[in-house]
Amino acid sequence: MLRDFVRTDAGRKRHLRTPIGPYLDGYLSGRLEQGFARATVHSDLLWATAFGEYLAQVGEDAVSKIDESTLRQFVEHYRSHPRGSGPRRWIQGGSRSLGEAAIGSVRALLAYLREIQAVPAAPAAIHATPYDDVLEEYLSFLRNHRGFADLTIDFHRRWGIAFFRYLNRDCRSMPLAQLSGYNVELIVLKLAKGIGHRSRQIMTTSVEALIKYLRSAGHVLPTCHPFLPRTRRYALSSLPSVIPWAEVERALDTINRSTPMGLRDYAMMLVVATYGLRSSEVVGLKLDDIDWRLGILNVHQTKTRRSLELPLLEPVRTALIAYLREGRPDTNSRAVFLKCHAPQGAITRAALYAAIRKALKRAGVSADHYGPHALRHAQASRLLRSGQPLKTIGDLLGHRVPEATLMYCKVDVETLRTMALEVPGVRA
Repeated sequence: MLRDFVRTDAGRKRHLRTPIGPYLDGYLSGRLEQGFARATVHSDLLWATAFGEYLAQVGEDAVSKIDESTLRQFVEHYRSHPRGSGPRRWIQGGSRSLGEAAIGSVRALLAYLREIQAVPAAPAAIHATPYDDVLEEYLSFLRNHRGFADLTIDFHRRWGIAFFRYLNRDCRSMPLAQLSGYNVELIVLKLAKGIGHRSRQIMTTSVEALIKYLRSAGHVLPTCHPFLPRTRRYALSSLPSVIPWAEVERALDTINRSTPMGLRDYAMMLVVATYGLRSSEVVGLKLDDIDWRLGILNVHQTKTRRSLELPLLEPVRTALIAYLREGRPDTNSRAVFLKCHAPQGAITRAALYAAIRKALKRAGVSADHYGPHALRHAQASRLLRSGQPLKTIGDLLGHRVPEATLMYCKVDVETLRTMALEVPGVRA
């Protein structure tokens, strides 16, 4: 692989004589397989050799001793030793962009060395508070005994970390056995500052569940029962944000399908709009989930943890075939939708949201929300107006209870008008 970037024997010898030299072929091959451009990989080669020369200069011949502090020292070394040319050049007084390029390349190198176990794995994070062991015990309980999904556990981890940090800072590492309901209430008031109503609900629920576990496990006294009031919100008191179906179709038409990214974005958005899938369900689609012969799309619903077989409708089939043939990168990944830029891999939920938001904004659609859930609401409302039963709509959306689908009845204004009662007359 090194021969593809360095033509002369003398040049290859210079690259191979550093402590990093024996690992260059595998490192460069991996970067190319991840989809990085040859120019980028060539730059990574130069930075890797520069880093190896630095190691040899400071007498650090053991690659196994490299860590993040070594990378920082390497960058600082070139801050104080400017060069006139090559990747090791440095503008006198500092160059932010060059520093970012250096640290980015050597971090990728360190990640590769750890992947092949030439360098020990990154050390575990240092405990930020004396309560971290208890928090991990609680999260393990949620995962193994309650069966919570990883996304739900992430919410509990986020608010658990925030709660214990306040407890460590404001209560001076108070032992959990001394924790009172008053202490919990004060911390919750601080956590509630600057967040929205829905986030406050999630935070309060997470803290209540944490305290309940701490009581049951004997970490806090049985008398620790904080009073955490919530703002009452009545069921079905608000309208779902719904985009008219005509505007969804107009947004689909604005996507430029002459590029690989356009083919991918069109196929993704069409799948979301047609079936009302959640973002995690689209991201999790695999090539094995598409049965081309029977015309079936198998969806693994993340919220209900059930599998759903959907008909592979012709527009969706055509869009998927066009993307798979002309837009999808050549890779061993089994994910249907992949990132268009290196490093290659399955698309993320954030990228899916950005693609849909960009298409809706480009079409001039005005809405409260622009993510995949807006298309989910649009499809549910469209099916309701076409006369589909609520049970059918609920099964498509993955609702486990009918009440979750009832909210869409409120947006069918024309049908609701037929059910309105006459206003009784008033005698003078």
